[in-house]
Amino acid sequence: MVNIPKENLRIVVAGHIDHGKSTLIGRLLYESNCLPQNVIEKTKKSEALGCKERFARVTDQLAEEQAGGITIDTSEVRLKTTRRNYTLIDTPGHKEFLKNMVTGTTRADAAILVIDASEGLLGQSYQHAYLIAMLGIRQILVVVNKMDLKLYNRLRFQELSEEITDFLRKLNIEIAAIVPVSAQHGENITEKSKEMPWNTSLTLRKSLNYFSSQKNLTRLPLRLLVQCPYITDSKITILGKVASGKLFENHQLAFGPGRHTTKVLSIKVSNQKRVAAESGQSVALALEDATNVERGQVGFDIHHPPLTTDYLIADLFWIGAEPLRPGGKIEILCGTLQCSAQIEKISKIIDPASLKVICTNAKQLTDSQVGNVEIKLDSPICVDPFEKIPELGRFAIVQNGRIMGGGIIK
Repeated sequence: MVNIPKENLRIVVAGHIDHGKSTLIGRLLYESNCLPQNVIEKTKKSEALGCKERFARVTDQLAEEQAGGITIDTSEVRLKTTRRNYTLIDTPGHKEFLKNMVTGTTRADAAILVIDASEGLLGQSYQHAYLIAMLGIRQILVVVNKMDLKLYNRLRFQELSEEITDFLRKLNIEIAAIVPVSAQHGENITEKSKEMPWNTSLTLRKSLNYFSSQKNLTRLPLRLLVQCPYITDSKITILGKVASGKLFENHQLAFGPGRHTTKVLSIKVSNQKRVAAESGQSVALALEDATNVERGQVGFDIHHPPLTTDYLIADLFWIGAEPLRPGGKIEILCGTLQCSAQIEKISKIIDPASLKVICTNAKQLTDSQVGNVEIKLDSPICVDPFEKIPELGRFAIVQNGRIMGGGIIK
């Protein structure tokens, strides 16, 4: 019998810093038996001692754990279920979330937004929801946590459900479910809560099944991000990543923005020769003519090219300590290409909470503000609208070697 690997869905867990994200993740992993034995024992000891932070500390313990079947990558943990596997990505704040998303280090297929039943939606809750929508995540599970602080009140849950539903609909986000829980007390995490007999939703773990499968990037036009060329035995090999589409031997490629054309002679994936490669795979290519292929270029099928431009209109989330102003010099990081640019115009500033335009033709964009901007690049780059090909539809803004903002190309 062929052992077919389960689908892995990547879920970013967002929300206000004090609304219980770490406790929620820790409790879910613990009750799903997805923790190494030593972490389970530590958690049980903490529970016996009445430690309120016993589940919040689970992710801290996993950061030190390098064995036991758990895959750790900074704030990423694995949840295994009978249907499929999940990678849960904890986000300590919107700045880290934005930096990881726009540079491609975090790719999420769905999101969990955590809201404190007592405090309700706060500024960071709206910012995270707006970022989720801005960065192309279109399905979300809302968790109303700490229901115990409101004595598991049904009316309070309904009130918050209506408020978040109204907001997310304006962002064109599909709500998979809204689930009331108490992560601290394990209510409605993996077993139905007796404290909330009025609740008609599934448990948190079962509600994850509402998420649809991830988008198949292999069906999109080919985009190959060139990382670097290197020479072995007097031959040039091109290292890169297939961001979308499929790549084949004898494929006739063009590399932009210069549109140098050549043919693929051979493909290696993980040092193994292949006849083809697809989205998400890193490749080593032998080309018929690789002399003009450089880092930052984009390879594509000659019949389905990206847009080559030196002018961008984008939605931008700014996280710099100093304001961003028209005329300001910046560096754009898109794919593997970094290019100098200048802000031409800040057309409008948008309030993430009300989604209203609060200013037009603005003089500056300050920390945590969202704006629609026009950017003039010093040289042309290859891009795609974010809705079509995310990898080339988003970019980071770099100043003095630090990421100060992120944008989505409109």
